[in-house]
Amino acid sequence: MYQDTGIGYSPALIARRMKEEKLREAQKVLDGAEKSAIALLRDRCAPMWVRDIIMAAATEEGAHIGEVIGESRRRDVVRARHRAMYLIKATKPGLSFPQIAKWFDRDHTSTIYAVAHYGLRNGLPAFTSSKGRR
Repeated sequence: MYQDTGIGYSPALIARRMKEEKLREAQKVLDGAEKSAIALLRDRCAPMWVRDIIMAAATEEGAHIGEVIGESRRRDVVRARHRAMYLIKATKPGLSFPQIAKWFDRDHTSTIYAVAHYGLRNGLPAFTSSKGRR
Protein backbone atom coordinates (compact mmCIF):
# COMPACT_ATOMS: atom_id res chain seq x y z
CA MET A 1 0.00 0.00 0.00
CA TYR A 2 1.94 3.04 1.24
CA GLN A 3 5.66 2.56 1.60
CA ASP A 4 8.12 4.89 3.20
CA THR A 5 10.10 6.14 0.23
CA GLY A 6 12.23 8.45 2.29
CA ILE A 7 9.77 11.32 1.93
CA GLY A 8 8.76 10.82 5.52
CA TYR A 9 5.11 9.77 5.63
CA SER A 10 3.94 9.89 9.20
CA PRO A 11 2.05 6.92 10.61
CA ALA A 12 -0.94 9.21 11.25
CA LEU A 13 -1.03 10.29 7.60
CA ILE A 14 -0.81 6.70 6.41
CA ALA A 15 -3.60 5.67 8.80
CA ARG A 16 -5.81 8.55 7.64
CA ARG A 17 -5.28 7.74 3.96
CA MET A 18 -6.02 4.05 4.56
CA LYS A 19 -9.20 5.03 6.40
CA GLU A 20 -10.23 7.28 3.50
CA GLU A 21 -9.66 4.44 1.02
CA LYS A 22 -11.80 2.08 3.12
CA LEU A 23 -14.57 4.68 3.26
CA ARG A 24 -14.47 5.11 -0.52
CA GLU A 25 -14.66 1.33 -0.99
CA ALA A 26 -17.59 1.11 1.44
CA GLN A 27 -19.40 3.90 -0.42
CA LYS A 28 -18.94 2.01 -3.70
CA VAL A 29 -20.52 -1.06 -2.11
CA LEU A 30 -23.45 1.01 -0.80
CA ASP A 31 -23.93 2.66 -4.19
CA GLY A 32 -24.02 -0.77 -5.81
CA ALA A 33 -26.49 -2.02 -3.20
CA GLU A 34 -28.74 0.98 -3.80
CA LYS A 35 -28.66 0.41 -7.55
CA SER A 36 -29.55 -3.25 -7.11
CA ALA A 37 -32.40 -2.32 -4.73
CA ILE A 38 -33.78 0.10 -7.30
CA ALA A 39 -33.48 -2.60 -9.96
CA LEU A 40 -35.34 -4.98 -7.65
CA LEU A 41 -38.17 -2.45 -7.30
CA ARG A 42 -38.25 -2.12 -11.07
CA ASP A 43 -38.53 -5.92 -11.33
CA ARG A 44 -41.45 -5.77 -8.89
CA CYS A 45 -43.10 -3.29 -11.31
CA ALA A 46 -42.95 -0.37 -8.87
CA PRO A 47 -43.56 2.94 -10.67
CA MET A 48 -41.00 5.70 -10.42
CA TRP A 49 -43.07 7.74 -7.95
CA VAL A 50 -43.14 4.73 -5.59
CA ARG A 51 -39.35 4.39 -5.81
CA ASP A 52 -39.03 8.09 -5.04
CA ILE A 53 -41.24 7.79 -1.95
CA ILE A 54 -39.28 4.78 -0.68
CA MET A 55 -35.95 6.55 -1.23
CA ALA A 56 -37.21 9.69 0.54
CA ALA A 57 -38.54 7.71 3.52
CA ALA A 58 -35.29 5.75 3.78
CA THR A 59 -33.21 8.92 3.65
CA GLU A 60 -35.33 10.70 6.27
CA GLU A 61 -34.91 7.79 8.70
CA GLY A 62 -31.23 7.24 7.94
CA ALA A 63 -31.74 3.83 6.35
CA HIS A 64 -30.81 2.45 2.96
CA ILE A 65 -33.40 1.65 0.33
CA GLY A 66 -32.25 -1.98 0.19
CA GLU A 67 -32.97 -2.36 3.89
CA VAL A 68 -36.41 -0.76 3.58
CA ILE A 69 -37.54 -3.24 0.92
CA GLY A 70 -35.56 -6.05 2.53
CA GLU A 71 -36.07 -8.16 5.64
CA SER A 72 -34.45 -5.93 8.26
CA ARG A 73 -36.31 -5.46 11.53
CA ARG A 74 -34.14 -2.64 12.83
CA ARG A 75 -36.26 0.11 14.35
CA ASP A 76 -35.15 2.88 11.98
CA VAL A 77 -35.66 0.62 8.96
CA VAL A 78 -39.13 -0.46 10.11
CA ARG A 79 -40.04 3.19 10.71
CA ALA A 80 -38.90 4.06 7.18
CA ARG A 81 -40.79 1.08 5.71
CA HIS A 82 -44.02 2.00 7.53
CA ARG A 83 -43.63 5.64 6.51
CA ALA A 84 -43.11 4.68 2.86
CA MET A 85 -46.12 2.35 2.85
CA TYR A 86 -48.26 5.05 4.46
CA LEU A 87 -47.13 7.74 2.01
CA ILE A 88 -47.79 5.45 -0.95
CA LYS A 89 -51.32 4.73 0.31
CA ALA A 90 -51.88 8.43 1.08
CA THR A 91 -50.73 9.41 -2.40
CA LYS A 92 -53.05 6.95 -4.13
CA PRO A 93 -55.74 5.73 -1.70
CA GLY A 94 -57.26 3.55 -4.44
CA LEU A 95 -54.20 1.27 -4.50
CA SER A 96 -54.85 -2.11 -2.98
CA PHE A 97 -52.87 -3.32 0.00
CA PRO A 98 -51.78 -6.45 -1.90
CA GLN A 99 -50.25 -4.24 -4.61
CA ILE A 100 -48.30 -2.17 -2.09
CA ALA A 101 -47.25 -5.35 -0.30
CA LYS A 102 -45.89 -6.76 -3.56
CA TRP A 103 -43.48 -3.84 -3.92
CA PHE A 104 -42.11 -4.49 -0.43
CA ASP A 105 -42.23 -8.30 -0.72
CA ARG A 106 -44.60 -8.48 2.24
CA ASP A 107 -47.99 -9.98 3.00
CA HIS A 108 -50.91 -7.59 2.51
CA THR A 109 -51.82 -7.86 6.20
CA SER A 110 -48.38 -6.51 7.10
CA THR A 111 -49.06 -3.53 4.87
CA ILE A 112 -52.47 -2.94 6.48
CA TYR A 113 -50.79 -2.98 9.89
CA ALA A 114 -47.97 -0.67 8.76
CA VAL A 115 -50.35 1.94 7.32
CA ALA A 116 -52.68 1.83 10.34
CA HIS A 117 -49.81 1.88 12.83
CA TYR A 118 -48.05 4.81 11.16
CA GLY A 119 -51.30 6.76 10.97
CA LEU A 120 -52.13 6.08 14.61
CA ARG A 121 -48.68 7.02 15.90
CA ASN A 122 -48.62 10.25 13.93
CA GLY A 123 -52.25 11.33 14.35
CA LEU A 124 -53.04 10.77 10.67
CA PRO A 125 -55.89 8.93 8.91
CA ALA A 126 -55.33 5.17 8.94
CA PHE A 127 -56.68 4.46 5.41
CA THR A 128 -58.18 1.25 6.75
CA SER A 129 -61.80 0.57 7.45
CA SER A 130 -63.94 -2.02 9.14
CA LYS A 131 -67.10 -1.22 7.21
CA GLY A 132 -69.34 -4.23 6.84
CA ARG A 133 -67.42 -6.31 9.39
CA ARG A 134 -68.83 -7.51 12.66
